Amino acid sequence: MYAVRRLRSKFPKYGQRVTSVGRKFHGARFEDDPYFDVNNHVRTIRLPEPAGKAELDELMGDFIAQDWDLSRPLWEMALVENYRDEEGAKCAIISRGHHTLADGQ
Repeated sequence: MYAVRRLRSKFPKYGQRVTSVGRKFHGARFEDDPYFDVNNHVRTIRLPEPAGKAELDELMGDFIAQDWDLSRPLWEMALVENYRDEEGAKCAIISRGHHTLADGQ
């Protein structure tokens, strides 16, 4: 969690939400989220055993396809437990972030 908190301090948009003026995202701008809680953005997901690349790929597809909660900053991460690959990994980290975090639009 320390690394995630540090990320937010280096990149303020990770603690900001998008607000719009008028239509959805038309004239949108960032504002600090007064209720920001890193626990709303980082979670643990446990895959059923045995879980390999195919199960991780399916999970990633579902994770990325979720609708955004527009009342919060537009990013999230997940620690995936119970993942096993050919090289002996036992977990994976997946993340997603809305493109506005990078390009502001």
